[in-house]
Amino acid sequence: MNIHGHFDQAPPRHWQQFEELCADIFAAEWSDPALVRHGRSGQTQHGVDIYGRYGAQWPIGIQCKRRARWPVTSLTRREIDKEVTEARKFRPKLKSFYILTTAPDDAALQEYARLITQQHTRRGLFDVHILGWQEICRRATRHSDVANKHFGAAETGPREPL
Repeated sequence: MNIHGHFDQAPPRHWQQFEELCADIFAAEWSDPALVRHGRSGQTQHGVDIYGRYGAQWPIGIQCKRRARWPVTSLTRREIDKEVTEARKFRPKLKSFYILTTAPDDAALQEYARLITQQHTRRGLFDVHILGWQEICRRATRHSDVANKHFGAAETGPREPL
């Protein structure tokens, strides 16, 4: 039994830690040992921090957006539009695009992503998904090795991430 799901997890303090958590989650979720963090800080990444494969679907891009814990800041539609526009420049063309954030889950932004996906489908472009901190934690805790690495060993309970 994985006990991590019974605790509120604090978001990582640094963007590098958040990006590593996201990479570990999706490498496990997609069973993709080739999933990779894209480039390095300061390089043009076309809105993609991480890319990988899920089955026959490749490439899938992930953009990580760490937000302040206090005061709580959220993602905006304007930021989503900016990242989606950048992701259209990624080569080869993306099949799916995920924006992951430490901000709380937000139904209005998820709906906005679905509407973008609807427009993109008509144009032969990638689908868009927004995952907030609660969903990221849910996915992390489905994989004991990921949860233990980022939230502490299950035997000792939660700790400060990395």
